[in-house]
Amino acid sequence: HIKNIPIIWTSSASVYGNNPSPFNEDTTKFNAQSPYAISKVLCERTINHYQKVCPEAKVITLRPFNVYGLNESHKNNMASMVYQIINKFKNNEQIELFKYGEQTRDFIYVDDLVDLILKAADYPTSEIFNGGTGISRSFNEIVEICSKLFNKRQSLFYIDNPHKHFQNATLADVNKVNKLLNWGAQITLEEGIKTNPGLFDFGLVGAITKESEEASRIKHDTPIMIV
Repeated sequence: HIKNIPIIWTSSASVYGNNPSPFNEDTTKFNAQSPYAISKVLCERTINHYQKVCPEAKVITLRPFNVYGLNESHKNNMASMVYQIINKFKNNEQIELFKYGEQTRDFIYVDDLVDLILKAADYPTSEIFNGGTGISRSFNEIVEICSKLFNKRQSLFYIDNPHKHFQNATLADVNKVNKLLNWGAQITLEEGIKTNPGLFDFGLVGAITKESEEASRIKHDTPIMIV
């Protein structure tokens, strides 16, 4: 029966909207600012109803913050700000940020998120966990990190923000996930940016080898359903 298989699904930190940060899983209320965020709130409410009907089922809700990492090219303009800024440097294109680049995000590298998913699979009961680092960084900081890695300054232009309901800051309260899962993000923003293939052409990082990919894979023996 499906009720015997843990369900792990990803909501989103967007459900917190523009609430004061850090965002806490249990005390920060929903404040969805976009259709995407509203869809995640509706999903969470559906899950809550399901758990009332089937209380013996184990459902873990993860709220990932701003995920970035390898293999983002297919997302085009929906790719992470980290990926987009790196590409601007690689292609020698002007960078445009909303005035004045001081918006902050809790950027989490994709490998850390995968590790969290597998840790959550072993948690014995239903729960909600933030998927973040507990550290926020500004868009301007990404530009500065890339400037150092590429050893050049890129043209930077600040534009008006046309989005009325823009999430200006995200920051995860990671106390619960640290305590209950003994988990914390391990990869800093500087380390994560260095994994981007866009830097290979500049000789700044080495390509990931098949051996290192295999060594980094995390195995899990318990059947889980990831949504």
